[in-house]
Amino acid sequence: MATVVYTDMNVIAILVLLITIVKSSTLNINVPSYVAVFETNTVELLCKVKFMSDGQHIVWYRDNIKIDPNNKQDRYKIQEGTYKENAQNYDLEISNVSRNDKNTKYTCRVMDGTKEMERSTEASLDIMNVPVPTHPYFYPICQKITAGVTVGEQYRVSCETEYTEPPVQLILRKGKQVLCNRTVTEEDQACSYTIDVKLQDADTQFTCSQIGPNVQDYPPGVTNICTIGKLNILQPPTVDIKGDTSATKGREVVLICDPEDAKSCKWKFEKNKNIKASQDNTGNACILRLTLSKSSTLPSLNITCIAMNAIGRSSSTKTIYFDDSKTTGLPVVDWTVNPSVRSPLWTGVIIAITGCFAIVIVLITSVILYCGWRHFLPVYSHTGVPSQDIYSEQYNRSPYRMESVQKCIGIQVSDEAGECTDDVEKKLTIEPTKRDEQHYSHICSP
Repeated sequence: MATVVYTDMNVIAILVLLITIVKSSTLNINVPSYVAVFETNTVELLCKVKFMSDGQHIVWYRDNIKIDPNNKQDRYKIQEGTYKENAQNYDLEISNVSRNDKNTKYTCRVMDGTKEMERSTEASLDIMNVPVPTHPYFYPICQKITAGVTVGEQYRVSCETEYTEPPVQLILRKGKQVLCNRTVTEEDQACSYTIDVKLQDADTQFTCSQIGPNVQDYPPGVTNICTIGKLNILQPPTVDIKGDTSATKGREVVLICDPEDAKSCKWKFEKNKNIKASQDNTGNACILRLTLSKSSTLPSLNITCIAMNAIGRSSSTKTIYFDDSKTTGLPVVDWTVNPSVRSPLWTGVIIAITGCFAIVIVLITSVILYCGWRHFLPVYSHTGVPSQDIYSEQYNRSPYRMESVQKCIGIQVSDEAGECTDDVEKKLTIEPTKRDEQHYSHICSP
């Protein structure tokens, strides 16, 4: 009887052991020992677990340091798959892979509480470097143009990158013109070109482009461009003198020299005791005020403006011709130059002279009109005026002829009032109406 009981106890123990073995978890990482991945790309490590017991869970470790999937600032994320056929995936997603991930060991472990039940084999990442714009390097690196150059000088423009496998391509351009196009090597990671500086190169932009190889899964962020800049071409200043080339002796003439790309300027001319000159500088402009005395016999004067900068100097010469005409002594203002050199005093003098001329013209015109009016007034004589037939017009505007023996229209009246000369008939022969008789009787009234 005891033997039977012992046998039953062995069977029960075997059954319990078998159930425990069946319920124990089985791990399977479906990744090779090394996973090749380009920098900046995303990679997944697969962890497939079978027969995981209740209360157990999966934890990923990076070099024996637990990865927290709830850390949003981290690059890790655990993708939990669908439970199927007593198995479930717990994949680790790593984004923005960097060179720091190289040779790092990753493991997938089954935990029961804080107790580790089982773990997978280690998996490592084989990082393939690419020349990406990451701190402190931003590829490609352009050699910026900082110093000035002169026309005819030789200047070298260049850019460089990092050598990686597979290598990238560099293209150096001046505007749209390709100066250099090459695939970098381990010995030479630069693309450069030497140019002969010309004045028309001043406004041209130099750039460098980096293009990744045509390889599957190669990061698109490798394709990038940097700017070298524009050439700062230095040249001597350009000089131009503004002002009149003719002047009158005794009058002031004003000249202005306003050079381009100059730091300073000055005037140069032959010294003469009959020449009174003053110079004034405003910014980069030089102003010269010059007066030649009336007694001078100097016919002309050569005046030169000299401008300077770091590259050199330039000059311009203008000849001023003087005449001997009589003047009022008023200075001449050159209105073609900068308005800032005009004097308010001369403006007032000119306005006053113009007003005086206008008043004189008005007075002369008034005298001429008055005298002409007196000359053409009519003069009456004391002689008789021959009479003509008289025509009159009635109120209804019907004309008729009026006759009489004698006519006394337009004759001179004698000193004795009421008498008509030449025995003019005192009575007019008018037939039409009595009203008309009364109207015309006043011609020779007694």
